[in-house]
Formats: sequence, C-alpha cells, structure tokens
Amino acid sequence: MIKEDSGSNSVVGFQMWTFVNAHADYYKMKISCIIFNLA
Repeated sequence: MIKEDSGSNSVVGFQMWTFVNAHADYYKMKISCIIFNLA
C-alpha cells in the first residue's frame, strides 16, 4: 500500500511538522506571558 519513496517524504513531513509545532508552542508561551504581564 505504501510506496518506497513515500517513507522519506513522511519523515521530512514529520520533521517539518515537529519544527512548526515547536515554534508554535514557543510563540504561544511568549504571547501567554505577555498577556499575563498586561493583566
């Protein structure tokens, strides 16, 4: 069902997804700190 070449693509996609999520969490934390400081 899964092709040989789709394996490497999913690895790259997973790395990209992890990278994006890591930064999203960082910015969410930063924004939360800013809002908390303003409150």
